[in-house]
Amino acid sequence: YQLDGLSWVEGFRLEVIRGSDMLDGSIEAPGASLIVQPISESTYRRADGVPLVIRWKDERNAGATSTQIRLEKAKIDRAIPPGVFELRIDSAELRVDDKEKVRVERRNEVALAGGAAGSLLSASTEHSIEFSVE
Repeated sequence: YQLDGLSWVEGFRLEVIRGSDMLDGSIEAPGASLIVQPISESTYRRADGVPLVIRWKDERNAGATSTQIRLEKAKIDRAIPPGVFELRIDSAELRVDDKEKVRVERRNEVALAGGAAGSLLSASTEHSIEFSVE
């Protein structure tokens, strides 16, 4: 099941009963994520020598058990601890490019009671923007 669009729900519950077998799970979804820094279509200057700050927020201030930050051209992929809403990247790690893409993906997961090993219920949100690196 995938929910796309502007309506976002706070959580999901799944219950399946077949005969005497039962599968059950519920999860709180992270709120919609929004990258607030850098600003979309802005320019970051490596020559300034200051770290690039990537900052995001959650519409409901809800936490996520896992957060991944990816920068496409620089080939950066970092896991962020729960409760953290900021990442600093050293200027030397970035590549000069007029269309660097940063993506923030936040996810909550829970094992499904009664399910096969590895059965998970997950809810995730992601946001991406492009900016220039000089």
